[in-house]
Amino acid sequence: MKAFLSVAAVLIVLLGGAWLVFPEAMLGRWGVQTDAVGLFMGRRYGTMLLGFAVILGLGRSSGPSSARTAILGGGALASGLVTLVGVGGILTGTVGPGAWITVAVEALLTGGFLCFLLVGRAAPQPAASEK
Repeated sequence: MKAFLSVAAVLIVLLGGAWLVFPEAMLGRWGVQTDAVGLFMGRRYGTMLLGFAVILGLGRSSGPSSARTAILGGGALASGLVTLVGVGGILTGTVGPGAWITVAVEALLTGGFLCFLLVGRAAPQPAASEK
């Protein structure tokens, strides 16, 4: 899981950095208008992604705990919802087909978060005296 969270953090840093520094290119790839409001929203999205990446990076070494469950659950929810919104945007023509690459990465991240969340819940938990 440490490797997954490390890779996820790096991917999200790259994506967040691109949105923060190059919002016009990111919006253009998606076929979205690059007016001042769009650029502002792209930068805001980038800053949120960077904050999420820090949470993943700092939490990558956490053992079985409610904090790790929160990180994995939050990651699954956030990446899952953004994947669904992205697919919806593509299918309705709101955004262009250039969004498929990002949506595919988000879907893979969702699968990883869910896998580790479910595997962690299925693993035997140490007894209170073993903690």
